[in-house]
Amino acid sequence: MHEQPVFRKMGLYAGLKCPVAERLARRGFYVPSGLALTNDEIYEVAEAVKKEIR
Repeated sequence: MHEQPVFRKMGLYAGLKCPVAERLARRGFYVPSGLALTNDEIYEVAEAVKKEIR
């Protein structure tokens, strides 16, 4: 989490090193999420994930 753009922009966690978390982040699978997503956007994300799984 400490490398997310929003936190970097705020200057949070500057200089913090977490090698394991950083390695996992680079190999992670990220899905758009959040309270601001509309039902249409949720459907679009779900369809994209299903497509990749197939």
